[in-house]
Amino acid sequence: MSELERELKLRLDGAEAARRLGRVLGVPFETVEQVNLYLETADRQVAAGRSMVRLRREEGRWILTYKRGLRVQAGYFEAREVEAVLPAGPKTRWSEADLPRLEQLAPLLALRADGVAGGLSVSGQVHNLRVRHRLSNGDILELDRTRFPGDRVDWEVEVETRRPEEVRVLLAGLAEEAGVVLEEQQQTKYERFLEAVKPS
Repeated sequence: MSELERELKLRLDGAEAARRLGRVLGVPFETVEQVNLYLETADRQVAAGRSMVRLRREEGRWILTYKRGLRVQAGYFEAREVEAVLPAGPKTRWSEADLPRLEQLAPLLALRADGVAGGLSVSGQVHNLRVRHRLSNGDILELDRTRFPGDRVDWEVEVETRRPEEVRVLLAGLAEEAGVVLEEQQQTKYERFLEAVKPS
């Protein structure tokens, strides 16, 4: 089933800023490592539609996600999302030969229904370290360190919320206490991945 994902995303200027903010946030309730594999057709139909297909490994399980209909305003991202958790005990590595067995899962059925044809292949991957904290309003803040191809490393805060203005006020106070600047993010991780792998 398609759901509307709403996230506030704000950029941090490097590891030191992330460390200072993390100190103010206190002890996280969870830290996870994620490997994100991005899937694309040979003629780049997914990216052309400002969409994304991702296989994510987190804590021993794989999640297949299709996002489309992206809208961004002042660092607040909205996108339609279809997800499926793969059965327990899946592969630790994926190749093009393995991908057809995913075709009957809801994300790829939605992708095909949107008119994207052709075989999918793994176009690359990013590694993400995600540290989760609970905000005073109950929302969960995720502090991400993302390693892209070509040695690019980004730091950012993500909060999935339907109350972006309330969260902005909370984050502004935390940033002031930490002595850091949070700037509105304008790109998804996938868009930054595409920049990182674009031939120079």
